Amino acid sequence: MFDGRFANNAWLQELPEPTTKVVWENVAKMNPSTAERLGVGSKLDGGRYLTDTVEIEVGQYRVELPVWIQPGIGR
Repeated sequence: MFDGRFANNAWLQELPEPTTKVVWENVAKMNPSTAERLGVGSKLDGGRYLTDTVEIEVGQYRVELPVWIQPGIGR
């Protein structure tokens, strides 16, 4: 959204993130070896991704996110 001047343009907010093609979802990005070590994965089924979820906890805060496996992300 650059410096915020286009924040009110809903069309621009629906553009996918270039490397993942994720649009409105928060995901837990991880490399394939980390996903394998954690025993999580995803599969493509009829044009939809079906993914496992992971729970991330920091202090008293907790969030559950779908897994997005992407080569090239550091370990």
